[in-house]
Amino acid sequence: MIRHPLFRTLLLLLIVSGFAACGSQEEGRSAADEEAAVAEEPAMEEESADPAGTETAMEEPSADAVIAAQLEAYPMTTCPISGKTLGAMGEPYNHVANGRLVRFCCDGCIPEFEETTEEAMAKVDAAYVAAGIPVPAGS
Repeated sequence: MIRHPLFRTLLLLLIVSGFAACGSQEEGRSAADEEAAVAEEPAMEEESADPAGTETAMEEPSADAVIAAQLEAYPMTTCPISGKTLGAMGEPYNHVANGRLVRFCCDGCIPEFEETTEEAMAKVDAAYVAAGIPVPAGS
């Protein structure tokens, strides 16, 4: 039997440290690897955190993407503000409002559109319905 107090203390420390390290060395990981992984966890969590809480929100498409997606099916041949035929004053002006394409005879119609957006969009929606084309979803 071991009677020297220092030897008993060292033996006890070795046994305890062996049990403590036992759980952290799964799958070939050393205690140092485990400590490094634990130290990195909060940093990885912060990188993936969404401070604005918009993780589920979808990013809005660019104006060019909206125009490309909706131009071919756009049903109106006249400006919803002036009533003039699109193209009569040169190339029609494409504008995106709330994720929807609206075409004007010129960019001079934009200020009035901004004042009467709901009425103008109702005209565009009516043209989609009359043409039998589904109204595009806006944002």
